[in-house]
Amino acid sequence: LNGSQVKPKTPLTYAIRVRNAGNAVASAVLVTDAVPFGLENVVALDGGTFDAGKNLVSWPALASLGIAATDEVTLRFQAVVPSTLDDGAALSNQAQATHSGLPQAVQSDDPTTAAVNDPTLLSVASKVDFSKAGLAVLDLNGGDARPGDTLQYTLTLKNDGDGVGKAVQVGVPIDARLETVVAPAGVTVQGGVLTW
Repeated sequence: LNGSQVKPKTPLTYAIRVRNAGNAVASAVLVTDAVPFGLENVVALDGGTFDAGKNLVSWPALASLGIAATDEVTLRFQAVVPSTLDDGAALSNQAQATHSGLPQAVQSDDPTTAAVNDPTLLSVASKVDFSKAGLAVLDLNGGDARPGDTLQYTLTLKNDGDGVGKAVQVGVPIDARLETVVAPAGVTVQGGVLTW
């Protein structure tokens, strides 16, 4: 999935393939994975545990890992892409393994790229959509609007996208023919525009 785009609230399953490419059996093989920052609802599978304080998934040490292809072990964990991540945010993940004969950690490699020992990268694709915003008007005097009537405007703003709107500013032009415009608390009136 390197370079793939994922949307907010997408469930992900990370699979770590652990194999011995050497010529001797490895013992006390320990695999850990620092979960990409921001992922939610992390669940370790295959006997693993998730330490929320360290944001770390770990599995019980493998007593031994042979060099045959059939000795390969797959360890997994699941997580969900949060809705708060901005469009284009990168999720970089790389597991590491150690064993009794090699205390220095070996980094995992993304098998879909030519690079060696590179992390698996995902990109968040989200958007904010306020296209269905509505502005309704009610004549408080009843009936059709006539000179001297009081009109009440109600703005409805809804985000139909899958991204979170941040620092959203809303402006509503005021018809120049209206008089005695009363703005809600916290709303400014300048240049014929109501701004929230």
